[in-house]
Amino acid sequence: MKMQEAREAKGLGQLEIAQIANSSQTFISLIESGKTFPSVQFQRRVESFLGKIDWIATGFTDRYYFTRVFSKTMEASPGEYKKNSIFGN
Repeated sequence: MKMQEAREAKGLGQLEIAQIANSSQTFISLIESGKTFPSVQFQRRVESFLGKIDWIATGFTDRYYFTRVFSKTMEASPGEYKKNSIFGN
């Protein structure tokens, strides 16, 4: 189950989850939209009250991760890395 689905099944909003997890509503939104991936510690805090979450299905995409993180490692601009990446664009 995705984090948003689990949250909604319990009738909780993003702000309520943020308060319980000692985080911000913005961070919860970024996770649910697939724009960031939470730490293991954060995952454990959230799962302690929402139950098991399928973090990969939450929306985080490998494409985003490789473009943002590995482009820095490769010392190339994101555009250069995307052009030469295994993702094809």
